[in-house]
Amino acid sequence: MVINNNTYATLMKPDRFLKYTPFHVALPHKHTQVLVALQQSGKEEVDALMTKAISMGAVEFRAAQDHGLMYARSFHDHDGNIFEIFWMQMPSLA
Repeated sequence: MVINNNTYATLMKPDRFLKYTPFHVALPHKHTQVLVALQQSGKEEVDALMTKAISMGAVEFRAAQDHGLMYARSFHDHDGNIFEIFWMQMPSLA
């Protein structure tokens, strides 16, 4: 899955994933072992990536959160892994 020109994600079914690790595959619907946060350059980009994820079968995990200086949305994939997509206004260093 192409996230942007510099970021890609490979989504695999558990049987395929087991070929890359000697460990048991966690069950994301029962356990959280990682939360993936993807920073975007603006609110529109957050919404666009969320729309793309939903169109590919993801499910919205939590309603949009708009805190003024930060905007975030989240979804989980078909296995239950959680992805946070966010934009945050960075303070000026000048």
